[in-house]
Amino acid sequence: MLSQPNLPARSFMILFFCAIHAYSALGQETHIPDLYSRQVIFWEIGGHTRGLLSVNYERLFKGPFRNSLWSLRTGVGISPGESDRDIPSITSVPAVASLMVGRRRHFVVLSVGWTASFSRDKIDSTQKPPMVYQQFEPAYVVTLGYRLMKIDNVMFEAAPTVLWTNNPTRKFQWSFTLIVGFAF
Repeated sequence: MLSQPNLPARSFMILFFCAIHAYSALGQETHIPDLYSRQVIFWEIGGHTRGLLSVNYERLFKGPFRNSLWSLRTGVGISPGESDRDIPSITSVPAVASLMVGRRRHFVVLSVGWTASFSRDKIDSTQKPPMVYQQFEPAYVVTLGYRLMKIDNVMFEAAPTVLWTNNPTRKFQWSFTLIVGFAF
């Protein structure tokens, strides 16, 4: 049951990373009020990486209308396995676009993304129903939450998360995202 990334998924990831790099160069000229930094590094629990803990880079841009910002982000997350039950660890790489609407420090955030998760094939029959771990497992992820962007460059975010995967035992999942970051 080996599943490989399909061509549209690979193309999406390549285009997403190219967009981040292209907009990074243009982002120096983008008008964002001095109140906000243009780049954020943050730690995330749960969320788009589907991992226990992840590190992410986000690039902010002026939004399409007043009092809005949008961003592109990517990162890497990991969920440790369990050696006593031979459960594999999972490494995930998300590509996420977000729209933030709010004033000064308080924002409502809508994020949509695609995450590639890598592990090894395994079926854990100790659970009912058996849990399937795949070598490659893509997921579509949506969050709607709250972001606090403090003046002193600290950022907090909390949001419920909905995931759709191709995993036969976990097609639809709910989780929660907690983010703490530093803007520069």
